[in-house]
Amino acid sequence: MNKKRGLALIIFSVLLLALVYFVMPGSFAANESHQNKSSDIIQGSYAASKTQMSWMVSYYYYPKNFDELIQSGHLVYSGNVVGVQPAPYDNYPMTLAKVKVDKVLRGDPSLRGQTINVLFAGGDIKESDFKTNMGESPIAPSNKTITVEYSGTKLPEVGDQLAGIMNKATTGTNGIKDDFWMFVAPGSVFFKDDDNVYKRPKGFKSPDNNDQNINESITKLIEETKD
Repeated sequence: MNKKRGLALIIFSVLLLALVYFVMPGSFAANESHQNKSSDIIQGSYAASKTQMSWMVSYYYYPKNFDELIQSGHLVYSGNVVGVQPAPYDNYPMTLAKVKVDKVLRGDPSLRGQTINVLFAGGDIKESDFKTNMGESPIAPSNKTITVEYSGTKLPEVGDQLAGIMNKATTGTNGIKDDFWMFVAPGSVFFKDDDNVYKRPKGFKSPDNNDQNINESITKLIEETKD
């Protein structure tokens, strides 16, 4: 997908996250010397209380409206989180969520009813492995596991209902052997709240401050899409 179709290229203070989380599929190949190190960390839930971490986002290009945002993804869906698994990569926390697709709003209709893997920034990582910024030393020489949640994001929890605008990652990205999907841009994931409205995570603000309209538009699209 090219820039003209609405793909957001993001530069984070955590540079590696920019490469593996929000850029187009295929632009980052996994290095065999930096494999996923999640096997010795708890799976199915988070290991600790969430540690809030801030990050800076600057927008090279951002979709101008809801239609452009929708068109920027190969897959737009709603579904339920049925599992979470830590997937730290090269000293940065990541989470691989298993999401059962309820509705396909755009993309391959055969994915309806299927369970897909979705990559989120943040999650469980050992203190001895975690770096807050590129080039820094780990924050502590400890094997204690911490759970990192970045500002303007939300870690997925089992039972969450969400909607996402996504592109499929190239096989092997981040050392993950299974197929998985990545969000096309910040603000392209929406969690259903108690008012039955799908909303961007608390603390996220788009460049045009149009989040309420975007939230209402994705909710309406889901409601109007037949099962």
